[in-house]
Amino acid sequence: MPLGSTNVSSQISIEGRELSPAQLPEVEFRRAVHNYFAAMEIPVVSGRGFTVDDGPTAPGVCVINRAAERKLFPGENPVGRRVRMGSDSNTPWMTIVGVIGDVKHSSLEETPKPELYITARQNPPVSPFVVVRTADDRSVPLSAVRDAVHGIAPNTPLFDLKTMTEIRHEAVAERRFTVMLVGIFGGLALVLLGAVLALRSLVRRAR
Repeated sequence: MPLGSTNVSSQISIEGRELSPAQLPEVEFRRAVHNYFAAMEIPVVSGRGFTVDDGPTAPGVCVINRAAERKLFPGENPVGRRVRMGSDSNTPWMTIVGVIGDVKHSSLEETPKPELYITARQNPPVSPFVVVRTADDRSVPLSAVRDAVHGIAPNTPLFDLKTMTEIRHEAVAERRFTVMLVGIFGGLALVLLGAVLALRSLVRRAR
């Protein structure tokens, strides 16, 4: 989740490039399913995103972001190229099927880093995040989301239910607090300056 999950990085090998393990490029590694990019309004800028056909028995596929395209394939079309995790020759190749727009995952100030997404249907996560998109994040209470999930999988535990608005507010909370402190101290400084000037004026009049 942007601004709401940890970052895991991995080295990757690119088919046709002979590099030592120390030279392998590093990308941030993420999982997604076929509707995730649409739900988060992350544009697919070339190729395609994941589809329902990218299942457990289908050939391995992956999607990279624009930052990875610029770093790993400058001046090239990465769609159709093959990569694999790490340097182990026994690791299966994955075909790059699409390129998506950059996403700021750690903070709103960061420069987006190279990312590689695999479909969660081919490599399921242990504790996945589930994204639900509505016309208005105030129109569907989180309890309705919980009821919908439990209607499908009654024993599935749910935790940390939040709207993206809440996640964004939490991401900028520290910066907002810092700005507030700067504003308070700036206001106090103006008050003190006004008091000093007023005192000087009174002293001059007294003389």
